[in-house]
Amino acid sequence: MKKTPEDLELNLQKQVKNNPAFCIMPFNHSYVTTTGAANLCCIADWGDPIENDVSGKSLLDIFRGEEYKRIRTNMLKGIKESRCHICYGQDRDGGGGSDRVSQNERYLRTLGNDFELDIDVQFPTWGDLRPGRMCNFGCRMCWGAVSTTIDQENREHPETQEVSWDKPIDVGEWLDDPIAFESVKESVKHMDVLKLAGGEPLFMPGVIKLLKWCIDSGNTHIALDITTNGSRTKGKVIRMLSKFDSVFIQFSMCGIGYTNDYIRYGADWNELDVAYNQYAQQDNITLNLLATAQIYNIFDLVNIIKYWHENGAQHNLIFNVVNFPEDQRFDLLPKDMRLNIANELEEAMHKYVPTHLHNVSRLDHIISKLRLDFDSEDIAKNRIRLAKRTQMYDQIRNQDIGLVHPELERLCSEWLPTTTT
Repeated sequence: MKKTPEDLELNLQKQVKNNPAFCIMPFNHSYVTTTGAANLCCIADWGDPIENDVSGKSLLDIFRGEEYKRIRTNMLKGIKESRCHICYGQDRDGGGGSDRVSQNERYLRTLGNDFELDIDVQFPTWGDLRPGRMCNFGCRMCWGAVSTTIDQENREHPETQEVSWDKPIDVGEWLDDPIAFESVKESVKHMDVLKLAGGEPLFMPGVIKLLKWCIDSGNTHIALDITTNGSRTKGKVIRMLSKFDSVFIQFSMCGIGYTNDYIRYGADWNELDVAYNQYAQQDNITLNLLATAQIYNIFDLVNIIKYWHENGAQHNLIFNVVNFPEDQRFDLLPKDMRLNIANELEEAMHKYVPTHLHNVSRLDHIISKLRLDFDSEDIAKNRIRLAKRTQMYDQIRNQDIGLVHPELERLCSEWLPTTTT
């Protein structure tokens, strides 16, 4: 017996809207990390993946497997999944501001009420694939599990272990595995969106091979969502992306000029500026400027807003916030300094953003966070760690924190523990 619209709405209210355990991701989403572990999403507990290594395995078999079915069944019954504790905690502490809530709302808007959830769903409609660690940058807030540059640096300079949470690892590019590659191809045929990140996805031969296959096989309908450091915009890449109906470019930029190159080690600001404008000129590309707020660039966020404004402000400006590593969070700054920065950002928002407010994400969150009080014991510990890390990596990379901002140089000098003889 076919269900009426009223039946569907009632079922939707029970299963989704009023269900604090439910998340749409296990029903439509396939996620694989840079090290080849499959999990529910990028926020789910990294220590407990659905599958530790997808090499030699089919992504579709994992998505259709018993563990996914168990999770879907439990969520529909209102039973919370242990891997999802981060979102559940944010819902509890932050009034429903989790990725779980935002993804549910997004898909309800897309699908309306005329759909039913199936625990035996066969294909993900959204893929989030991190095909490997290959990356030509060594960003200060990054680590070896997602950057071969950092991993190599850690191997060449074992002293970094004193100030880093990172250890050298031996993991290849999982997309090079023939079985995994074939299952990705089969999945792509049924996907609406394919997100590619890394590492630097456009630096990976497996990603280029996959994009070529999409073009040759007529699967250019899929919306590509690519997070890139902007270093791979030569003619071949741009021409390849132009073949797709829709491409979203998440263009990473963490400062203007030297500040960006200091944080995103390996970058060249002048080349980055050219690349940003190249992407902006492509008709099929939606460009998002992605800035990761942290202690190294918190003084430069106003300049990023100005850059976005001066380049037309027709694209989205999205701010992320570093929570880990904890010694790079901007809450390490003294409160009076944070309050001044918050006021400057508020002025910049009113000056440069008002008519484009819908194009800027999370700036208000950063301003609010700058004004909070933080645990003094953790602050003291992380300040020492930051000062040591900054000094060591400045020496290894021949960089100078003083050229980023003199206040940061002064603070790092103050926070370094004094040695006695």
